[in-house]
Order: sequence, then structure tokens, then C-alpha cells
Amino acid sequence: MTPRQIAKRIAYWQTRLGLGTWDIHYSTETPGHDERASCDFYVVSRSAVIRIAHDAPDHQIDRLIVHELGHVLMAEMHDLFDRTVGDHQAEAQAFLHGQWERAQEWTLERLAYALTGQERVEFGDDIESHWKTATLVR
Repeated sequence: MTPRQIAKRIAYWQTRLGLGTWDIHYSTETPGHDERASCDFYVVSRSAVIRIAHDAPDHQIDRLIVHELGHVLMAEMHDLFDRTVGDHQAEAQAFLHGQWERAQEWTLERLAYALTGQERVEFGDDIESHWKTATLVR
């Protein structure tokens, strides 16, 4: 998909997910290492930027967008969590952050599948070939 097409898909899902009060931006910059897509947000200004891997297959774009916008949906809870965790010792912080990330990622993967019907597909040069050709058994 072209950057313009991706931006239109982001706008579509932003509306569907009720995020109209947020300023959502799309950046053609590559997401971080080992990331297929990423989202950075600022709760105070209600703004976010989404990045999607350049080699993302077209049939995965909507799923990636919904997943990243899910992070925006959870942004205020994430901010509250970070503020609360800040008062604990380093070991407790690491444990709590790990639990938060696992629970959030699992939830957002389910949300993205439920809304788009698109199964998660692994892609990219750093993924072993058997994951690229695997099909989920249901």
C-alpha cells in the first residue's frame, strides 16, 4: 500500500474506534528493531504517531493499524500504570511492566483479529521461513 492509502486506513479505523478527539499521525519512518508496527502517544496532547514496516503485506495493514490504535485506546490506562509503577523498586517495576505488556499485547491481538478478521502473519527478513508459511489451526 502507498503511504496515502495507509493514512486513509488509519483515518477509517480511528473513526471506527472512537478516537476522533486524538490527532493521529502516520510516519513512513521504519518502526524499531523487531517491530512490524509501532505507536508513540502523548496523553496530555492526545496525539499519536503510527509507523508500519515497509515490507508489511497489504493484507496485514488493517490488522497492524487496529493493533496500534488499540495502544492509543489504552493510552490513559498505560499512563496511569506508568505513574503507579514508578513508586516501586526496580525489580517490582520490571515485573509489573512485563505483565502489563504481555496482557496488553494479547488483548490487542484479539481485538485486531475480531475487528478485521485478519490472522497475524509473520513477515520480514529476520523471521524463520517456517513462521512465514505457517497457518493457524482452528
